[in-house]
Amino acid sequence: MTSSIPAVDTRTADESTLQAVLLDMDGTLVDTEGFWWDVEVAVFAELGHTLLDEYREVVVGGPMTRSAAYLIQATGARIALAELSVLLNARFAETIGGGVPLMPGAR
Repeated sequence: MTSSIPAVDTRTADESTLQAVLLDMDGTLVDTEGFWWDVEVAVFAELGHTLLDEYREVVVGGPMTRSAAYLIQATGARIALAELSVLLNARFAETIGGGVPLMPGAR
């Protein structure tokens, strides 16, 4: 869904100095995979489940819906996908809120 309401401090093309936009899918500017896995482990621990290292190999790099659904199925956790997604995203935002280290050469 898109919005016609401009974001704060948006610029028109005429006044923009941007030369390019980079959408980071992880590992380009920062490496957050380890943080994400730690969040998954913590959230599932709070739900009473242990995530096995072999699960990480299945979910790494995948979209949230596929990864979270797999972890629910693999662990037998009694939680809806939508609810788990909210928990994971909230905890991840909290975890990286203080910043994450840049990849070598990113600065």
